[in-house]
Amino acid sequence: MAYWPPFYHDNLPVDLSHLEPFDLTVTTPSGAQRGVHVTFSPHTFTRGIETGDPKAQECFDQRVFCSERYELSKALVQIITTWPDRRVLQTWERRSWVYLAIVELGVEGGPYHVFFSLKRRQKPARVDLFIESAYRKDPSSYTPPSRPSPIRFALLVEKVFQGQPLRFK
Repeated sequence: MAYWPPFYHDNLPVDLSHLEPFDLTVTTPSGAQRGVHVTFSPHTFTRGIETGDPKAQECFDQRVFCSERYELSKALVQIITTWPDRRVLQTWERRSWVYLAIVELGVEGGPYHVFFSLKRRQKPARVDLFIESAYRKDPSSYTPPSRPSPIRFALLVEKVFQGQPLRFK
């Protein structure tokens, strides 16, 4: 059974199969193998409603389909599978994380921000990775702190799995 219900934009079907949940194994600095279950929010292919957007195009939590976010979302699985060897940054809210990726689509724009949260799960013993949002930076969007606190993704997974607190400067 598909994770996403059938979705249509302008009466045409939109394929969301690239955003099906998947599992990733992360080798932590201690050498432990940790399972990570990845799921996606509709914010990866929709945007907030703007003045002038037709009411009929609303979908998923009063949002509208965004073709740029949708095209960028096709690279998310490939991007996420590189995270075990990369660093991520804590967001201003300190409840979620962001990974800044460069995705070339032949269009202008800033880095691709991928916002996510991690949660420890008891049964099965794993870490749940929820991709909260993903979009290309524009002048009015999120800007990381001027002195961000980077952490290796594999270490972050281990700390969340162990229930250890995270300390930042």
